[in-house]
Amino acid sequence: MTGLADGAGRNADRGDTEIRIEINRHFSVPRPIVTVDDSGESGVSVSVTLDPGNGWDNELREQLDRVRQTWPNEVVATPRSRNYWQ
Repeated sequence: MTGLADGAGRNADRGDTEIRIEINRHFSVPRPIVTVDDSGESGVSVSVTLDPGNGWDNELREQLDRVRQTWPNEVVATPRSRNYWQ
């Protein structure tokens, strides 16, 4: 999963509930950690370390490559211009 450096992750904010996915590279095989934080509403925060097995990240990259080859125009990510957010 390119773009997820050590300690970095992706966040999805659903009101007061936050869902965060991070990659822990301290294991011999990088493992995703999913955290659901609802501490503002229910006072609960849960983190789960997933064990998808060896080679899961390479398998995802290969799947993404197949998707890009099949639908090259639909899987294009271009950066937004600075004016887009204004």
